[in-house]
Amino acid sequence: QGSKNMKCPTWGEDVLETTVTVPPGEVVILGTVYPIDPDVDCGISMNFRWKHVKLKADYYEPMVLEHEAKANAEMQEMRDLGITPGELKTAKAIEKACLDSGLLFTDVDFPPLRTSLFQDDPSSPDNPPIVWKRARDVKRPDNSELAVFCDVVNTTAIHQGSLGDCWFL
Repeated sequence: QGSKNMKCPTWGEDVLETTVTVPPGEVVILGTVYPIDPDVDCGISMNFRWKHVKLKADYYEPMVLEHEAKANAEMQEMRDLGITPGELKTAKAIEKACLDSGLLFTDVDFPPLRTSLFQDDPSSPDNPPIVWKRARDVKRPDNSELAVFCDVVNTTAIHQGSLGDCWFL
């Protein structure tokens, strides 16, 4: 409901409600609402409802398998070049070896794989889907800079979520 002077061409004429399914990790713009006659006052009130739908494994499993294959290949390349904490010992030495080889660091001792988080049954459908990202790949919808902690770090700054491992955080 709202002003008769408002319009959203994306929705069509006289549409007061729309339903959208947003895939995980994506941002969807529902439309732009603007006044029909800018010289006439207008107002709008909006309500949003959402329903959380648990992802089925057949949706995300192909993405997980693709990621894990890529991660395994990257880790094998790191091992082949001797770029491991066991061989190089210091962060500076690992950084230099990565820069020299053009590789991005992948921790072979704590790999970005389900086995690092779910040791008992990594492929159980009860495990939440995990998306591993490098810090540089985490962006806001407007591509502005992301800050993990802005001013103060306190006990409510991080929520441990479904992993239930506060030490991991």
